[in-house]
Amino acid sequence: QHAAPVVYTLEAGPSPDPKRLRFSRPALEAISGRVAAAVKDGLRELQPFDRIGTGQAKVDRVASARRLLGGDGQISTRWSASGKEPEMAAAPEGLIDPLLKTITFSRGDRPLARLHYYATHPQTFCCDGRASADFVGWARETLEQRENVFQIYFTGCAGNITVGKYNDESPRAREELGNRLLAA
Repeated sequence: QHAAPVVYTLEAGPSPDPKRLRFSRPALEAISGRVAAAVKDGLRELQPFDRIGTGQAKVDRVASARRLLGGDGQISTRWSASGKEPEMAAAPEGLIDPLLKTITFSRGDRPLARLHYYATHPQTFCCDGRASADFVGWARETLEQRENVFQIYFTGCAGNITVGKYNDESPRAREELGNRLLAA
């Protein structure tokens, strides 16, 4: 989302955003080479699976619609941190898909990997130069440690969906969002 590295090369001149990472072309090529090698190494660890399972669970108080139609017919926008504004926090969730969907690949009764999909912009802060998996990354890592099963999180169709109703950019809000996603 908006908390991932954006890279500018030194050769391109000054970065339009001084908080963004800047690399030389050789440094970027070295990083790309390491990523390619890691993918190649990972291919040696692939395991066959013979079962696919699916599941879904309702996620409580995480997603909310971004664009809200007021009684006057005007559209207002609820951003990812609009929970700081009492009127946005009090507004209805709006039209969302409340379900976290999961696909599990197993060999026999042993799960090998779980893929999770949920439709919301998974960000509690934005555009400050940090690279972060935010609250969804914490939930994914916690579940992976708990189950000892590889977990992958995908953002579902979230163009008009945000955490804005429930997020005021506080560490407490981030923790609560992560806990509610993890509960699903």
